[in-house]
Amino acid sequence: MGGQLIEAEHVVRYALAAQLVQDRHVLDAGCGVGWGTGLLLAAGASIATGLDLAVDAVADARQRVPGATFVQGDLATLPWDDDHFDVVVCFEALEHVAEQDATLDELVRVLAPNGLLLVSSPNPRVYPAGNPFHLHEFTPEELLEAVGKRLANQSLWNQHTQISSVLVQEGRFPPDHTHKVLARTVAPLLSGTDPYSLVIAGNGPLPSLPPFVTCAPSDQLLHLEALSALVTEERERILAERIILLEQLDKLREHASSPEQEIEALRRDREHTGALLLESEQLLARELATKPALQEEVSRLEQELADLRSSRSWQITAPVRAVTRRLAAKR
Repeated sequence: MGGQLIEAEHVVRYALAAQLVQDRHVLDAGCGVGWGTGLLLAAGASIATGLDLAVDAVADARQRVPGATFVQGDLATLPWDDDHFDVVVCFEALEHVAEQDATLDELVRVLAPNGLLLVSSPNPRVYPAGNPFHLHEFTPEELLEAVGKRLANQSLWNQHTQISSVLVQEGRFPPDHTHKVLARTVAPLLSGTDPYSLVIAGNGPLPSLPPFVTCAPSDQLLHLEALSALVTEERERILAERIILLEQLDKLREHASSPEQEIEALRRDREHTGALLLESEQLLARELATKPALQEEVSRLEQELADLRSSRSWQITAPVRAVTRRLAAKR
């Protein structure tokens, strides 16, 4: 994700959390390959611990951030005692788990009485739909309510997407410029346009923090030609699918009939079926008349047939049977 917007989106969350971890024991729940855990450790966490379900990710994280501790495990069953961590962050992980209530319960359980929980989720009203790995994305209100059921105080933060450009005097750019937190924004941040929501919560007083903006170096302008080709390809695919859908719609319209036509067809089906049934009964009667031994059985079956025809269920389901026969005939 380096050099793309998603890098800045991830880093700004950890930049916010980094202001709260000085000399604290921190859990990065759903840490992936551990780069966020490394940012928290570099920000002054006394102990930084990461947990992730993926074995390969945990192995990578241990190589990437040797100063932190990484554990393979499930967010819904954390392997620590109660009140174990001063700060718990769970960024863009909650939407990936099936047991979301159990996960939130666990995150709060391992949090110290005066600790802080930071948890985020894509906002489904804005975030592009269709991610197959997202089981449930929380709206801002849902996320705030879910955390509020477990912790006394909550603060909702809305994460917006903006384009950034940086001016710097020659020779003055600091060597650690890869992720710089700035304090200016140009366009107004309108509520409801945020693709991510983040909640800071705890049972004690919440910290007062300024808005955060992160700039991540982007190489997207270097790949405009390839990006244009991808956009063109996707556009052609969508147009081709549209043509197919329109053709299918036209076929459906051609075969569609009015309610009056359907009623008339059902009436004809009923009359035709009745005639066939009468003819069949007559043939059967003539055939069985030559077999006296079966006459008693015929009488019994005729009585059952008469009872069936006079039943309410037979009368009610007559249109359904007619429609079924009509559809079968069309196939």
